[in-house]
Amino acid sequence: ADAPVIFVVWNNRGYREIETSMLDVGVEPVGVSPAPPDFCKLAEAYGIVAERLAGTEGLADALRHARAAGKPRVIEVTVD
Repeated sequence: ADAPVIFVVWNNRGYREIETSMLDVGVEPVGVSPAPPDFCKLAEAYGIVAERLAGTEGLADALRHARAAGKPRVIEVTVD
């Protein structure tokens, strides 16, 4: 119910690792750039507090605050 689990979502708006692997072997990348859902809204729909960070700056503080809350939290890190 209120397990103090912290979910960190690394959101690069696609499957970059798969895309890079495809490009490395000369394969045309197809289906690796889907539009991601709004992870914070999804968390809130389940009653979980969420926050979005632009990059990794502030991640340590966000993790400390999430841990101190003692409840589930979602931290989405958006990167380009």
